[in-house]
Amino acid sequence: MEQFVFGTHAVLATLRYQPQRAMKLVVQEKLDRPEVLEKAKSLKLPVQTWGKAQFQEKFGPDAVHQGVCLVVGEFPYVELEQALSKKPSLCVVLDSVEDPRNLGRAARSAFALGADLLVIPKDRAAAVTTIAEKASVGTLARIPVARVTNINRALDQLKEAGLWAIGTSDQAKIPAWKCDLTKPVALVIGNEEKGLRRQVLEHCDEIVKIPMRAPDMSLNAADAATVLLYEVMRQRS
Repeated sequence: MEQFVFGTHAVLATLRYQPQRAMKLVVQEKLDRPEVLEKAKSLKLPVQTWGKAQFQEKFGPDAVHQGVCLVVGEFPYVELEQALSKKPSLCVVLDSVEDPRNLGRAARSAFALGADLLVIPKDRAAAVTTIAEKASVGTLARIPVARVTNINRALDQLKEAGLWAIGTSDQAKIPAWKCDLTKPVALVIGNEEKGLRRQVLEHCDEIVKIPMRAPDMSLNAADAATVLLYEVMRQRS
């Protein structure tokens, strides 16, 4: 089954940082994308032209494809052990986040705010898909992503590597800014509706909350990750 990356930023990032995935570039008729075409030419990629209707048929009328897409091979997940050998100081762990847009947006914030690694589970969670890559604006091609069988075991490995697992819960007593985030940390973010699973919470070293002015509201997974990542950057600055 063919896989695609679409949108100018996502396509360019894939061509620059994961060129081994690229199989074919597709551009819309009469569309001027010289930077994409030049990069594809340097990689000796075949280039195909589609009409606007073909893009809409493939991706739907609401997709912001910007008239360019890349046929790609499978996403190159990294092995957790290999990633930990590089001694990351800031990781983001997504537990059962199901919306690929949230995965992509969390990856964008993670890369922008200095995370070294993103960890996601294989089961009952979003994988890196076309939608996730578009939402990440190309950053999923730039940050290592480990896809693990068991999040609890992965947290144990992260802790053995010297990181503190910092979980999130609206029931926590400590606001994020009162937690020491200058040490190496893995921020553990839960499902969009249910939050972190109980066993995952039990594997965390500390649990923090993001206080809300509106007591009946909460942030989605990607927004919560962004707030916590910014707090890490603030403390470390």
